[in-house]
Amino acid sequence: PAGGGHLGREMAEGLRWVWSERHVRVTVACAVSLNFFFSAYYIVIIVLAKERGVTSGEIGVMAAMLGVGGVLGSLIAPALQRRLRPYVSIVSVFWVLTLLTPLAAAIHDGYLLGALFVAMALLPPTANTTIGTYQLLLTPDRLRGRLTSVMGVIGGVSAATGPAFGGLVVQAFPGTDAVLLCAAGIALVTLVVTVSPTLRRFPRADTLVPAPEPTTTEEKTP
Repeated sequence: PAGGGHLGREMAEGLRWVWSERHVRVTVACAVSLNFFFSAYYIVIIVLAKERGVTSGEIGVMAAMLGVGGVLGSLIAPALQRRLRPYVSIVSVFWVLTLLTPLAAAIHDGYLLGALFVAMALLPPTANTTIGTYQLLLTPDRLRGRLTSVMGVIGGVSAATGPAFGGLVVQAFPGTDAVLLCAAGIALVTLVVTVSPTLRRFPRADTLVPAPEPTTTEEKTP
């Protein structure tokens, strides 16, 4: 049986592992940045729709359509993952959002905004599967739980701060300007992702060799 661990050391070990692996580090940074701006964008769109007279029922449908797009994207993800290079599956998410997010500034219909959300949500499941598979295959068995915990905490930070930023943007700028500001943030992250040499060389999952277990200095009890 495994001996008792030390929570602080185990948390630090998980953080060191994420930071030490270049592909993991870069994908985490890009995903967090994108989630931050998109979470802000989502709040801005809800407020903008209300200001433009979209009914509460239409706003509810509009919000639900983001989930519908995610479900559809999950269904097509296996086929897309087989056909697309990892870099293409990742960078396409960013470019689709970059091209689609500014369109909301000119749309006044809740159902059309919902259709826009469906289009935005189709590709992320493919990229998430590509990245998640790579991370789990690369990470030694005993560190996978810590990897998942680190990813959850980092993702939670962007999920919390993004809407707060969106609220500040809505207060400071008119609706259309707020949309374009969030879209500009997404476009900036997209440019970084596009030119990233690490992501350009992102390996396919079937070429990976699972990482060996890290060596430890702990003495074993005979």
